[in-house]
Amino acid sequence: MSNLLPGVDFLWVVLNWVISLGVITFLFALIFKFLPDVEIAWKDVTIGACITAILFSIGKSLIGIYLGNSSFSSTYGAAGSLVVVLAWVFYSAQILFFGAEFTQVYARRYGSRIMPSEHAVPVTEEGRAQQGLPRQEDLEKTAEQMERRSDRRMSRSHRSSVNRRGRSRRR
Repeated sequence: MSNLLPGVDFLWVVLNWVISLGVITFLFALIFKFLPDVEIAWKDVTIGACITAILFSIGKSLIGIYLGNSSFSSTYGAAGSLVVVLAWVFYSAQILFFGAEFTQVYARRYGSRIMPSEHAVPVTEEGRAQQGLPRQEDLEKTAEQMERRSDRRMSRSHRSSVNRRGRSRRR
């Protein structure tokens, strides 16, 4: 068929990529819509799923290029490919988490609000204690302490840079 119509091979590649992107977007949209215990609008889910699917497809293409161009008789052989597959699994998980977080932030800031579903179970202080999680007020105190330490370090470094400048002028 490529002999009859020039450019058909390119058209098939583009069509394959578009259909693949559409299916991946649909799957991510289903995950983001039905997996959490919240009510979220399809518009918000679709935007997050599109961004996630684009990043996922870029990673899929890059790993395909790498595996297609690498030779298994190289120094590391199949072990090198195993490392690449593990890196792909890590990348995919990070993209999924990034997409879920992006969808949540987008829905809260620009889209419709996220509301807990009727079957959602709120996490109370007793529930946190049963799960071995720290209390909310302990987390807030720790965050305040970390912020104060950071401020002290910055003021010390500022004072030391001022002292260094003063000493160099005296010499």
